[in-house]
Amino acid sequence: MAPGAGTAGVRGRDWLIKRVAALPGDPVPRDRVRSLAGAPEQRVPPGKVVLLGDNGRVSFDSRDVGYFPLDRVLGTVVTRSPRGSSF
Repeated sequence: MAPGAGTAGVRGRDWLIKRVAALPGDPVPRDRVRSLAGAPEQRVPPGKVVLLGDNGRVSFDSRDVGYFPLDRVLGTVVTRSPRGSSF
C-alpha cells in the first residue's frame, strides 16, 4: 500500500493551506515528492490527492506523508497552472 496521511493523520490539525499538485488519475509525481518515489502505482489512486506547500523545508505535505484523502480537502481554484509546470 502506498504511503498516505489518511484521515487520522490530518484529523487533529487545524487548516492546512496547500496547492493540489496531482489529482486522482494524474501521474504520480515521484520526482517532486520523495515519499511517493517507491509508490507501486503509476497514477494517483481514486480518492487521493498530492498536496504541496510553498515552503518545502518546513511544510507538512505530501513530501512527508504521501497521499492525502480527497474527502478531507476543501478548496477553491484561484488560478490554474499550466500542465507540466513544477512547484
